[in-house]
Amino acid sequence: VFDLAAEEWTRFLAAHKNDPRADRAMHYLGVCQLKTNKPQEAVATFQQVLKEYPKSEILAQTWRFLGIAQYTAARAGKPELFAAAAETLGTYLAKYPDSPDVPEAVFYRGECFYAQGKKKEAAEAYATLLQKHPDHALAADALYALGVTQEELGQHEAAGKTYDAFLQRFPQSALATEVGMRRGETLFAAGQYAAAAKWFAAAATAKDFPLADHAAFRQAAAAAQLKQYAEAAALY
Repeated sequence: VFDLAAEEWTRFLAAHKNDPRADRAMHYLGVCQLKTNKPQEAVATFQQVLKEYPKSEILAQTWRFLGIAQYTAARAGKPELFAAAAETLGTYLAKYPDSPDVPEAVFYRGECFYAQGKKKEAAEAYATLLQKHPDHALAADALYALGVTQEELGQHEAAGKTYDAFLQRFPQSALATEVGMRRGETLFAAGQYAAAAKWFAAAATAKDFPLADHAAFRQAAAAAQLKQYAEAAALY
């Protein structure tokens, strides 16, 4: 019950500012603010912890949560904070390279880079997570994000391999149909229109796939490239 917890931490800090547990109370207040969709307030609270309690035993978590709060605030309408979040998470990774939460920080730092259009740096972050922490809970998200970033960088062959790895490891993922469609795009870019058409067709006929119309449109484009004009016309 994060809203009530926040009230208690606030009351505690007002009455016991010099208590040896004040650093934890302030940190937990920031966590509660983040959990109740108040990321900008959380950012200010975590920054206050870093300023007032530079020797706190939980400073590692404060750095990590500050980065996540900045990232969350950036997504909620403050895009200028993506750069700040990337810097904060970078500081966390440099200070605490052996923390068990490093994979999460690496992933969200990649997300910050991607949001800023720094796709090369984003791809490097996703690849780092997959190389060093292949079995982490965020591995599927990292594989998907890496493939998309490689595709947008024009690295179609590399993106195709990434998508293949995703489909091999996570065939039941909710993203699997979209990844299959994207695999078709990498083949289309390489001029392998027949193979691409198969992936597009599978996506176009997948149940409840929200991008089925786009997949059918791309299937038609592949058919046209193969000079299968009647089939392309029917698909269009």
